[in-house]
Amino acid sequence: MRNFLVADIPLKKLDNPKLRNFLEKWTQQHVPETSTVRKNYLQSCYNKIIRQIRNSVAESDIWISDETTDVEDRVIANYIVGTLHSDNKIF
Repeated sequence: MRNFLVADIPLKKLDNPKLRNFLEKWTQQHVPETSTVRKNYLQSCYNKIIRQIRNSVAESDIWISDETTDVEDRVIANYIVGTLHSDNKIF
């Protein structure tokens, strides 16, 4: 499920029978319902990613961007964090 989140694929896509059959066939795993994923897995994925970001930027100087606009000029709250070192990691 983490890969869906990272790739910006809406979890609702798991309700598509063809995708569900494909995933179950090739992973040999049961694919949970969308509501189950939201209730049981989403928070743990979020916490894991936040921990990874905190560990990566723990002792680094950082920059933060907190707002942008979309193509229709609507304001969107978005937090992007990056390091100011030569590796310039962006989250």
